[in-house]
Amino acid sequence: MPYRLQWFEQLEAISPLYWPRILLSLDYISMLSRDKTKAGINNGIVRSLILRLTGPKLLGHTLSACEKLGLKPFLIYGTLLGHYRDNGFIKHDWDIDLGLLEADIPKVPLLTKALQEKGILLTREDRYHVAYCYKRDLTHLDIYYFFRKEDKTTVHHYNIPKKELYTFTFSSDIFEEFNKVKFLNKFEVLIPDKADKFLTEHYGTWRVPKTSLDPQDYQNITIEKKERPE
Repeated sequence: MPYRLQWFEQLEAISPLYWPRILLSLDYISMLSRDKTKAGINNGIVRSLILRLTGPKLLGHTLSACEKLGLKPFLIYGTLLGHYRDNGFIKHDWDIDLGLLEADIPKVPLLTKALQEKGILLTREDRYHVAYCYKRDLTHLDIYYFFRKEDKTTVHHYNIPKKELYTFTFSSDIFEEFNKVKFLNKFEVLIPDKADKFLTEHYGTWRVPKTSLDPQDYQNITIEKKERPE
């Protein structure tokens, strides 16, 4: 078992009441450690644990606001994979990924306003997606927009440091029907009816857990050098 995952197994056995104190200690050690790999601690572990603490509340507020506005978000990427394969968050994940079809995009400003009233901040917004988080929290919730053109549907990510636009292309039939599931045994949320096909087109072999992926590892990616979109 990778050393990083051993940390998770040990920390999960500790009562959640002690997690905030543990997280502060891990974060402090991470900042002091020059060689975080040898230390066995890095910000990824801290953020993954914070996701388990604050992620459900952030997701709950978002889903509630979406329902009131008539928005229909669905699980995608690592969050969908976690539900479909691991029955929860993936152990090394640190954010929440949702998708919206193009028809729902005009209502996103109303969603942002509703979440801000709950103390949730808008941390990023462009033509491809929005991101939210609580103040002084490392857990982000990303909502990506899916654009259909005939038999193909695309979603875009912009990598700011590299100035690269990532375009992921899926078969459109994946998004024709959705099923309602219980995520974390608590939240009713949609997933594509063809979730298996979504994961296969995106990850290829996804049934065996991987601790990290480079952009080139995704099966359906196109990378383009481009200035940051507004």
